[in-house]
Amino acid sequence: MNNTISTTKFKMSTILPLLILLSIMLFFTGCKKDNAELKQDLQTTLDALISGTITDNTYIFSMALKNEDIWDNIISQKLTSKTTYKIISTESSESNGTAKVKFISPDAYTMLQEAASEPDIIDVNLLLENIEIALDNKFQTVDFDVIIELKLIDGHWYLVPNEDLSNALSGGLIEKYFELGTNIIDDLAEEDEQ
Repeated sequence: MNNTISTTKFKMSTILPLLILLSIMLFFTGCKKDNAELKQDLQTTLDALISGTITDNTYIFSMALKNEDIWDNIISQKLTSKTTYKIISTESSESNGTAKVKFISPDAYTMLQEAASEPDIIDVNLLLENIEIALDNKFQTVDFDVIIELKLIDGHWYLVPNEDLSNALSGGLIEKYFELGTNIIDDLAEEDEQ
């Protein structure tokens, strides 16, 4: 009888760790790091966004980013075309993925401030012309670390647009625009309190 208990304990002590190991392996099988297909589809899409060659075959989950007015503006196109990126890491499950991407974009806000500080700038066209000239020369850059969500649809990974991505592609102008708007609202609220 004692021998049977020892054998059972031995079997349990051997089987239990194997079951735990098998469970862990099964859990992580659904979560892949550095999925090559995800990385390739993301790269194709980011290259299209940066070059302004967005088509129906670009893997973007929402049509909103494809149809934004930003692509109709020559300054915005030039600003975006000067943006570079590096895919830092990717992870995916069966139908969802994420990627961490580092964007290096022209510091659009600094360019805008410098162009606006010129004494001969009297209208918007001259301001935009000065920014365009600045983009043709050496310019300051700003880094953005962006987490991008992706969805697997019909064998391709589709980028899900977000505010951080749009801000990185704008050289930080979107963030500064909202920051300035918030400051104006705060100043107006402060004036009302007085």
